[in-house]
Amino acid sequence: MVDPLVQRLNWLCGLFIACVLVAGGAFAQDRATDTLAAAAEAYRQGRFEEAEALAKETLSISAEAAGVGAEASVAALSLLAAAMRDDGRADEAASVLLAALPGVEAALGPDHPRLLDIVSDLGQALEGAGKPAAALQAHRRAAEGRSARLGIDHPDTLFSRNNEAVALDALGRTEEAAAIMVDVVERSVAIMGADAPETLQSQVSLALMLDKLTRYAEAEAVHERTTAKVERVFGRGDPLTVTQKLNHAINLMIQGRPQPAIPLLEDVIEGQAVLGGPAHPAAMAARAILGGALVDLGDAGGALALYAENLELTRALQGPDSREMLAPLGNYATALMLLQRWDEAALINAERLRLAERWLSEDDADLAAIRNDLAGVLVQTGDRAGALALQRKAVAGFEVALGETHPMTAVAQVTLAELADTIAETEEAGREHRRAVALATAAMGAPEHPLILRAASNYASYLVRQGETDKAIPLLARLAVLTDATQGSTSWWTAQVHERLAAALVQAGRPVEAVAPSQRSLNARRALAERANAAEGAVTASTDLAQSAWSLVRVAEEALAGGEAELAGQGLSRDMVMETAFAATQVQGFDIGGLAIRRAAVRARATPSLATNTIALWEAALAQRRAMDADFTKGVADAAVLSASLAETADRRRALDTELAALTEKIAAAAPDFAELSVPQPADLRTLQRDVLKPDEALILLAPGPVAQSPYGHVWAVTVTGVAYARLEVSGAELAEMVGRFHAMLSQRAGASPSDGRAPVQPQADVSGAPMLPFDGDAAHRLYQMLFGDPAIAALIAPKKTWVIAPQGSLLAMPFAALLAEPLPAGRATAETFRDARWLGVERGLAVVPSVAAFRLLRSGANSPREDEMAIAYLGIGDPAFGAATGAFRGFDTDAFRTAETRLAAVRDLPRLPGTAREIATLSKVFAGRTVLAVTGEGASEPTVNALAGDGRLGRTNIIHFATHGLLSGSLSGLNEPALALSPPRGGASEIAPGMVDDGLLLASEIAQLRLNADWVVLSACNTAAGEGPDAQGLSGLARAFFFAGARGLLVTHWAVEDDIAARLVASTVGAGVGQTARSEALRAAMASVIADRSRDETSLPLSHPAVWAPFQIVGTPD
Repeated sequence: MVDPLVQRLNWLCGLFIACVLVAGGAFAQDRATDTLAAAAEAYRQGRFEEAEALAKETLSISAEAAGVGAEASVAALSLLAAAMRDDGRADEAASVLLAALPGVEAALGPDHPRLLDIVSDLGQALEGAGKPAAALQAHRRAAEGRSARLGIDHPDTLFSRNNEAVALDALGRTEEAAAIMVDVVERSVAIMGADAPETLQSQVSLALMLDKLTRYAEAEAVHERTTAKVERVFGRGDPLTVTQKLNHAINLMIQGRPQPAIPLLEDVIEGQAVLGGPAHPAAMAARAILGGALVDLGDAGGALALYAENLELTRALQGPDSREMLAPLGNYATALMLLQRWDEAALINAERLRLAERWLSEDDADLAAIRNDLAGVLVQTGDRAGALALQRKAVAGFEVALGETHPMTAVAQVTLAELADTIAETEEAGREHRRAVALATAAMGAPEHPLILRAASNYASYLVRQGETDKAIPLLARLAVLTDATQGSTSWWTAQVHERLAAALVQAGRPVEAVAPSQRSLNARRALAERANAAEGAVTASTDLAQSAWSLVRVAEEALAGGEAELAGQGLSRDMVMETAFAATQVQGFDIGGLAIRRAAVRARATPSLATNTIALWEAALAQRRAMDADFTKGVADAAVLSASLAETADRRRALDTELAALTEKIAAAAPDFAELSVPQPADLRTLQRDVLKPDEALILLAPGPVAQSPYGHVWAVTVTGVAYARLEVSGAELAEMVGRFHAMLSQRAGASPSDGRAPVQPQADVSGAPMLPFDGDAAHRLYQMLFGDPAIAALIAPKKTWVIAPQGSLLAMPFAALLAEPLPAGRATAETFRDARWLGVERGLAVVPSVAAFRLLRSGANSPREDEMAIAYLGIGDPAFGAATGAFRGFDTDAFRTAETRLAAVRDLPRLPGTAREIATLSKVFAGRTVLAVTGEGASEPTVNALAGDGRLGRTNIIHFATHGLLSGSLSGLNEPALALSPPRGGASEIAPGMVDDGLLLASEIAQLRLNADWVVLSACNTAAGEGPDAQGLSGLARAFFFAGARGLLVTHWAVEDDIAARLVASTVGAGVGQTARSEALRAAMASVIADRSRDETSLPLSHPAVWAPFQIVGTPD
């Protein structure tokens, strides 16, 4: 409340001296009044030392003239104590008051108002000195005395009772304190008004007490009627306003309502940045709480930036080894874990553990929190047993430090129950779940609180696994209503509860009822993914989204087994459920490759003012921000790194945030649908059949289970007249292994092991009758049957000569052309056996698209350039001037390049590929009569590419062909993205354009900045169709980059290709494809021509062997 000291001073300093004192008394009184007024003014302005000196002078004058009990003497004593207390010397202030108290009491009596003023001042000094028990005695005496003398409703009485309640709260007697404060607030409103400063101060204290008592709803009501009034009366920057906004935001966060907390926190941060700087404690606290709010809303990327700023400031102010580092390190680690950046999270948590072991005891709540977080990291690294043991320690630690019913204990117990579900015995897991529900309910109270919802949902899921769906379904249905009402339709827990309800309904034999909650779950997951991807700037792996989509397809499959009447009862039809399932299957496999194509299509439709450079700059800034985050993490985890260096990194990141915001706004204005591409909309069946597919085409969507443990996947076939669905009856893990073995069999030829990364050896052309390179025909046919052999699928697609395949997951690495529609004859395979085999790549025209949505966009593009608009019909870039001996294959010893001193040196040592010059020369003849540009040798360089881009010729080239080495990320030391190798510069590396460095490597990020308008790009380099991980999640970065730059179709390779064969296949495919022949048909005919060639039948690798002709694949539309 407002300190009566100031009111007393204002009154006393204006007092009219009505009586004449003894000789010199009037003069002394005038001096005392003037000096006291000056002391009061100095105090108001925060000049505490000056105020103290003047108060001492006043006290000396007044005490000598009128005694220690005089008005001026008591006021001077109060002001003296207040100045010392606010100057950080509360102990001294208390000593002065204790020394003076007997004299004042002797002069005035034990219940005189002026004596009670001194007692009240003593209570405040003792509070400041950290002596709450003694402070309580003083405040209680003042309150009782003032109540008896002045009345219980007097403002001074209310002030003392307010202070008594605060002292009780400090002693942990919050229940008693709140009871007093409720009465104080009611009387203050009645006596002084609801907007009086004294009333508002008491309300701020009352709300905080109610929060401590976990009476959050009551506290929120007080917060709601107080926050705006406090700011209006005290001002935006007043400490009381800041405190109230923080307390209000915390109350909302505890109740699981982050959205309304955000503006309160943002206001504190903005205000304190002006008033006290970014390191002001209130600003630091607000950033930490705001980060928590963003985490709750699924924006871990936004939270990371806030946590990083707090971490940087704390490290600079307190030092890297300080205890104060533990909290900001914990917040930062939490955001990293939510972003699934486990390596960085492990570094931060290791640093937390180092500091924890230095500063914390076993019964410290912070140590329990660190163990809780480390358990989460162990779960992600696969050590669930270790995580469970550590989580038990965390729960025990919280119980000791905070008590069984504290929210942190309840949170840890809920996590423990979740872990127990995965590895503990059934009975034990049940016990942990029941205890989690009990502790969460005791700690949080309101049934709609997110922690209670989480605990109850986990328990319901446990009941479902035990077959007790009759208990689980009503519980989950109630939880679904609560989550929708309190968390909204797009929260993580909304998705989880609806997904679990759907699973329970399916298990109970009620799949039709499960369709709606399963769809709600997927909708929520998509919204969360959009939020996360907007922060990261790309589609990130989302196991939750994929699993939710897979579950919806499973639900739909079972619902379709029911009758029309049952479907109609839930407002559904067979067509609606089929459409829902098809869309969900697409969502299950959205990846960055599809995103790249969609962005290319959007760019083609965008206004000319939206140059590719704008989007390229946006992408580059995102990549830089991610790199800076990684640098910052490493620096924070190393105590030896100077804080100034970290501050510089943080400043650069903040500048990038500003740049990204401006670029995003610019892109959104020019291409409004660009932002939607973070999680693209699936294509619908009707549109595909009516507007996209041609009569002789079949679209086949192949979707393995989204995780290794998924028991099966999904296969869809769509033609203009029909739709078919079948299960892909193989687990995600087993299919990935089969695809990996099949790919390795073809790509790792005789003499090379799958692990050494070396190029294949030459075929044994000089050895007559050499053993045939092995090929597992049974595996090729088994995979074909698994993917395309279901009777319903086969019947629909068999009549179609062109198959457009949209593979997901591990199937992106599948060389489909090498699959067999029929098994090979029994016995030893020969060149003729291979020649007569029913290869998929020869029987059908094939094209691969990264997603169904990408196929729809590419087909609807209608952006094919007219030939009269194109300056160059064909551009061939190949046979770069490398320094090593000639090589027959576009491959190399990656181990050797990893030891090169620099990437430039490694590029210079690549083997020359003279066959690529012949390949380009052959293709140039195909375009006789039209403008052709062939660039080989030293001219096949990055400066050439940059020059062609700069004068616009690259953007007016119809077919662009790169024939050189293709390098995957990691192939060279320090190469963290794929690249095409071009002629290295004679001198050192240098920047030739913004974002492009001439070092002999045309990186994927540099390709993405080019402006293309090509019908197709040919990449006859090794591994340009390969995925980047064991599950091949997406096209290679090279393919993505060319789509991003504007290419509409690609011809890529799955493995290293012989120069002569590459020249032959590419020339035949491209040559036929520039006429009336569809691209897929041109490639099919080119492969058939190679197979028919008997010139190498007597070698270990005849031309009919699929290792020779099957690596090429069309990506994009087949026509």
